[in-house]
Amino acid sequence: MDRFKLVKEFSKELTSTLELKELANVINNFAVINLGAAHSSIVLEKGKYLYNNEEMNVFKGIEEQTFKYVMRVRKMLIIPNPRSEYMFKDVKDIDLFDKSIISLPLITKNQVLGSLNLYFNNLPGDEAVDFLSLFAELSASSIMNSLAYKSLEAKSMTDKLTGLYNRRSFDIEIEKQIGKCSEAHIPISVMMLDIDNFKEYNDLHGHQKGDMILEDIGKTISRIVGESCAAFRYGGEEIAAIIPKLSSGDAFKTAENIRKGIESSGRITVSIGLVTCMNSSCPASTMISEADKALYSAKKSGKNKIATSIIIDKSISPIDVQKAAELGKKR
Repeated sequence: MDRFKLVKEFSKELTSTLELKELANVINNFAVINLGAAHSSIVLEKGKYLYNNEEMNVFKGIEEQTFKYVMRVRKMLIIPNPRSEYMFKDVKDIDLFDKSIISLPLITKNQVLGSLNLYFNNLPGDEAVDFLSLFAELSASSIMNSLAYKSLEAKSMTDKLTGLYNRRSFDIEIEKQIGKCSEAHIPISVMMLDIDNFKEYNDLHGHQKGDMILEDIGKTISRIVGESCAAFRYGGEEIAAIIPKLSSGDAFKTAENIRKGIESSGRITVSIGLVTCMNSSCPASTMISEADKALYSAKKSGKNKIATSIIIDKSISPIDVQKAAELGKKR
């Protein structure tokens, strides 16, 4: 295939997706299938993408060094014999490595995004090497578009005030998480949180102070849940969280940590409704409805509390944990 046809074909493939992982697969596959590389990898500041997900210590060590080089020098690096290069002296198993390397900076709009590393059994000629620069430029431009798309998508799914995901994100994520947990037959919990007496707080202190409360609560919840679950601004002063994989007891601990964390500010308290489906057989609508019922119960019983229910299976009525505990005490 001549150079013009290669560029045309590659450009067409680059437009097939805006998802970064899929785009990296397109680039790496094209390098191996059409450009004669034995292996290809893309290294960005926040991620690595490999041809066929091949990961070896020697590749890892080489890519760490080439990444540093191209990010600093912003120029192509050609290494016919990596075994004799001082920069790789500490790379494990480098003495056994038999490939030549061309590492290209991924530069677009004067910004270096990372490195594109191509491994060859035999280095290509000068004309082919010149073409690789164009290959890297086209790749960098598409990667930049993908990163911009990802950033824009993230903004559209996030509540600006609290920093939490928004209601649209919740509707998508709850279906996804229920599906995953249902396949594995593991628990999933939904938490609904409402700020106690928030209207009165706004009337007394003003809406600006109220916004600050929401912002602080968003930060508190994000800090406590970490990456174990996702939190969302469900609407107004109501916040939801999806807690997959945890038992009902551990989900309660998470909710209690949130309640105590917010209470410790000394400014406001929250009431929480929590429902756990033990085998994730319940549809999203049931989980949301039961969490809302539990939240109402927490509010009704005095606020600054957590009310919980457990669903063993969708065919069995939910168990009100508080009522069950009271019955146990009476006996």
